[in-house]
Amino acid sequence: MFSVQPAFFSELFDTSVRYTGVSLGFQLANIVGGLTPMIGTLLLVWSGGASWPISLFLACMALITILCVCVTRESYNDELNEVKK
Repeated sequence: MFSVQPAFFSELFDTSVRYTGVSLGFQLANIVGGLTPMIGTLLLVWSGGASWPISLFLACMALITILCVCVTRESYNDELNEVKK
């Protein structure tokens, strides 16, 4: 993921808000990702030691990721705008 992430994120935002958009995305992902071990532990306790809720949670997160990538418009032919001074 790290090899394609910079190019993917840079095409999501116009140059005037690119740094803010990418940074906000990273910070929100860190907050949600930081809660994942706690959510996994809670699911493990809730299920009485069964691992299927954790697997279901991770599958749902993967599905959300795939859906987000699929609805992102293709921009390889678009010209990236320069910042106006």
